[in-house]
Amino acid sequence: MKKYYNNLIVVVLMFSLLLIFGCEEKQVTDPDSNDDVANFDDVDVVLIDSWDRYEIIDAAKSIKQKKGDFYDRERDLFLVEESFLTINNHEIIFQDTTYSSNLEELGSIHMTDNQMFVVTVLGDTVYHYDYFYNNDSKALWLREEISADNFLAVDPTIVDTVWQDTVSYSISTDDYLLLFVHNQGPSVELKNPLQNQSIPEDEEEGVQIPVNTDLEIDFKWISTAATEYILQVREDGYFDDTAGFVIDTLLTETVSAGSPVSYTHSEKFNNFTTYFWRVKADNSGWSEIWNFETKDIVNLDIPSNNESVCKKPTLQWDEFEGATNYTLFIDTTATFSGEVLEIETNETEYSIVDYLISGKTYYWKVLADNAINANLEEHWSDFRQFKIEKSVTLTTPENDAFQVDVPVTFEWETLDNAQTFTIQISGNAPLVGDNELEYFEEEDILIEEVVTEASFIDAEILNSNGRYYWRVLSDVATEWCEVDSFLTNNSVLLTSPINAASNLGTILNYNWQDFDGADEYTLQVATDNIFDNVVIEEIITNSNSIPVYELDSGLEYYWKVLADNADGNWSEVWSFTTVDISNNVVLSEPVNDTIDVALLSNLRWDDGDANYCHIQLSDTESFDDLIVNKIVENNNYTLKEDEDEMLTLNSAYYWRVCSDLENWSETWSFTTTTGVPFDLGASVNVETPNKIDLIWKCNLGTQTSYRLECSLDGIDWEEVEEVDADMIELTYSDLSKELDTTYYYRVRSENPEGFSDYSATIEITTPGFVVENLPILKDVENGIFEMGSINGNEDEMPLREITLTNNFQIAETEITNAQYCELLNWALGKGKIKGILSNDLNYANNAIQFETMLDSTNTDCQLNYRSSEEIFEVVNEMDNHPITAVTWYGAAAYSNWLSEVTANSALYTISASPMWSCDTYGDVGYRLPTEAEWEFAAIGGNNSSNYLYSGSDAIEDVAWYIVNCDGIQPVKILAGNELNIYDMSGNLWEWCNDYYSEYNPDETENPEVITGGYPFRKVIRGGSLEFGESYHRSTNRSSCKASLDYGRVNTSIGFRVVLID
Repeated sequence: MKKYYNNLIVVVLMFSLLLIFGCEEKQVTDPDSNDDVANFDDVDVVLIDSWDRYEIIDAAKSIKQKKGDFYDRERDLFLVEESFLTINNHEIIFQDTTYSSNLEELGSIHMTDNQMFVVTVLGDTVYHYDYFYNNDSKALWLREEISADNFLAVDPTIVDTVWQDTVSYSISTDDYLLLFVHNQGPSVELKNPLQNQSIPEDEEEGVQIPVNTDLEIDFKWISTAATEYILQVREDGYFDDTAGFVIDTLLTETVSAGSPVSYTHSEKFNNFTTYFWRVKADNSGWSEIWNFETKDIVNLDIPSNNESVCKKPTLQWDEFEGATNYTLFIDTTATFSGEVLEIETNETEYSIVDYLISGKTYYWKVLADNAINANLEEHWSDFRQFKIEKSVTLTTPENDAFQVDVPVTFEWETLDNAQTFTIQISGNAPLVGDNELEYFEEEDILIEEVVTEASFIDAEILNSNGRYYWRVLSDVATEWCEVDSFLTNNSVLLTSPINAASNLGTILNYNWQDFDGADEYTLQVATDNIFDNVVIEEIITNSNSIPVYELDSGLEYYWKVLADNADGNWSEVWSFTTVDISNNVVLSEPVNDTIDVALLSNLRWDDGDANYCHIQLSDTESFDDLIVNKIVENNNYTLKEDEDEMLTLNSAYYWRVCSDLENWSETWSFTTTTGVPFDLGASVNVETPNKIDLIWKCNLGTQTSYRLECSLDGIDWEEVEEVDADMIELTYSDLSKELDTTYYYRVRSENPEGFSDYSATIEITTPGFVVENLPILKDVENGIFEMGSINGNEDEMPLREITLTNNFQIAETEITNAQYCELLNWALGKGKIKGILSNDLNYANNAIQFETMLDSTNTDCQLNYRSSEEIFEVVNEMDNHPITAVTWYGAAAYSNWLSEVTANSALYTISASPMWSCDTYGDVGYRLPTEAEWEFAAIGGNNSSNYLYSGSDAIEDVAWYIVNCDGIQPVKILAGNELNIYDMSGNLWEWCNDYYSEYNPDETENPEVITGGYPFRKVIRGGSLEFGESYHRSTNRSSCKASLDYGRVNTSIGFRVVLID
């Protein structure tokens, strides 16, 4: 019976869809209606249409309520089923059964205007249900009961016409219960054509979307995982009108959600028309309405825009579909307001008959006769411009070509409509700077011919060893082309320094062009043009350039080159003049009289923008025996072992430099190293306390070996290892050392002359305690970043560019209960904690009162002191949870203890005063991060992606906060940031080293607040599980008293440590 009743409700609902429009007699206004949201409370339904989804309500339970009584919707309204209704051609399709619009086929369903009446006979009882659809509010209601008092006859055989005659009462929503509510999916997202798009788009603005020139449009939208879609297109935006659709089609497409769905309309759209379109899916409402405009115009072809053409160019354009005639405009103005040349043609090209003006710019555009309106500028093609060439372009031989074979073939680019060309060839070689016309004085012209082709071959006049100049004039050009030259040479062609150059440096690089087949060249430089006084003569193999040693300043020189296969034919003689020099090169490193210089050192100087420098190094002050004597192109030189430039230990050397623009420098000296290692240092390995890491330096500057020795008393020594290295800074790790033991180390180098003296002796003591739960550290390289935010709270400004000059390491997680408990027990045994052991008064000088460092009474604190064994322990299996309820002093004390057990330096000075000091950038040791270091690590350091939270813009991925947890969570559960550091947003606030204060805009390098600020308040960062999203931003700031601040900031505060190298 229940199934039968439910089906009746659905059928009634389907018939209500047919009667929505045009029924205005009985109007009901729903209370609290809302057109945007459809739910139980709003009793509002969006316009019912095909494919709308509804939740069908079991109204049988609600109908038992007395009229006017209050009913609980959450208790009384139940989801019966969910159906999709489809209306096609006035038929109702439901569960694969088709019902026509004939009322008699449905029997017991009766309708009048907006009302539907269902009569159900169950046994001897007749039930009457009255359904009312409100066309204004788009809601369907169920009347609680119907009787004869309402003028409705109780007879299931009554047909439709009687019901219409008997319904005459007024309707109130007090008499009805909500039958169903609308539950529609999201609207379809449109993609193409774009909103306000012109089709086709102008070619200057980009690729067309869709790409078409014949106005066949591709429509695209994003799938909602539906199986059917309706696409509607109109020339107006009135989609409520049932007529006038350009497209109104049902499409069947099965595409996964988020993928594109497309439809191509095969018929052409009208040109210069605006269209509106929308899409609906069988599981969604209508999309937004978008519009596009069709604008198809003639496409210009050649010449391309801004092209240079001849005086009688040919203009071409693409055929425009349907056009029978074209109008061409040509003008010298882009607005076509001058003396327009107007041509009518039925072709898609036109050749200019009369010469255009040489050097002038012209503009042109075309209109097809079927482009609607010649008076509208938008119906014309886009305009282009072209410029009339003044002359032809020479091609062969190329300008400055050499070794050109004779007879010479001359070629050039022709011009449109050109009939004849005049070629002139001259043998004159004018001086630099002469006017081009002087190439072709009448007496200099060797050849002048008029030809009809764009080429000419000289068969007799030109010889095989000369420089020639040539030019061409066309009958359609107004000017001669530019002059080109070439060499029919049988000798080397010089290139630089150029002929007659002046003010050149005194050290030069001589260059010439390769001579075919040559293996060797001879260079001569002289002070006279007949080479009686040759100052340089060099033979160069397999090269066409050479830098040579310095010349005198302020003199004129001549030079020439001979190729070994040029039959004794020297190149032309070129000249140049050197600059007058008054300054000297200034040396810089190593400083004069420096000692302990590396054997393969780097020498530097100020070259004064010189092109070449000449460096000399000798072991004598007179430079009689040169170890280095080279020309270089920069301002430094490193000695090379493979070129026999290795210096000897503890020896004196002399060096000097001159350049092409400056005279010799002063002579400086230095003494090489003795080879003794220095800056020997040792540290206990952080991860393996029984391993000692050693490091030292040595200025040998070359590969060598070092002998490292160890002692337990500084008297009896044993060699640890022979270390081979070619680095300036050297390292070695000595393994398996005893804990709580003092060791002594020294080192010496082995060099070509034997062993050096020993370095200074150092001593180091291994720790007596091995930390099992050592924090894992992540490297953070120094860098520059913008600290703060202009979109956050006031105390996050001003935005500052901060420079952190130190590399550091930071714990990848907040310190856990297990890590804190381990060092707490160590400190207790060392007498570093007061207030726990009642019978122990032998405290260390730096002991701290227990209640100063930890609020163990706080319910979040998971550390318990077991007095029977005098140890702390973690309770409730919370070892991997971060320590909380810890004061700033407790965090600083832990940092000091961690430094001590890892053989580093304690950086905090613990005192009775609340103002503890910290050696922030002093020795190597652990401490809390400065606020700048914390933010730099939180944003990902130099790898930052500028996320809102530490590691993501989605807070749920990286942070425990008030929405996604109900208590402190274990560390390292959520994702880390760009440096694989975890939980810097959320879970617990974290102590920083700084006092809380407003940002100082003048502090931009390693900023820290070590005094001042708000008294006794320390910075806390990162937010906690008790706060909302904004508190977990990487730039958000807060503060708390160093001893905890009950009632103001909660005690959900932990910390992490940094290690400064």
